[in-house]
Formats: sequence, structure tokens, C-alpha cells
Amino acid sequence: MSRAEWITGLTFPGMVGFWAASGVLRIDKTAIAFMGLGMLLLGGVLKLDHLRGEGEALITLIWFAIFYALSTALNSLVPG
Repeated sequence: MSRAEWITGLTFPGMVGFWAASGVLRIDKTAIAFMGLGMLLLGGVLKLDHLRGEGEALITLIWFAIFYALSTALNSLVPG
């Protein structure tokens, strides 16, 4: 296996583990996703050119993350 495959193979199970334990560890799920993206960028698996090439899809994911974070904050403000 190549170095990039090892990094990817370790990053994704790590993200799933953090996601599963996010309630106990009190880590935001959006932060976990960005940490995974950061690991792939730091490991050289993804390059900024890859992200630029996926511009529309990345913009959609960023907006989804923003709306998710806003809805989570709104849920904490509304009693119920």
C-alpha cells in the first residue's frame, strides 16, 4: 500500500471513532470532519488543486456545515 493509502486508511476509521464518541468527548461533528480534511491535506493525500477542482461540491459541503452549525446553535437557544 502507498503512503497516501495508509494515511487515508487511518484517517477515516479515526474520524468514525471520534464521531461515535463525540457525545462523550464533547467534540463537534463538523470539527471532526474538518480535522479529517486537515489530516488528508497535511499528509499530502489531497492537494489544494484537488479542492479547487471540486469547487461546486466543496462549496455545497461548506454551506451544509454552516447550516448544520447554525441549526445546532438555534436548537440550544429554543426551549423545548
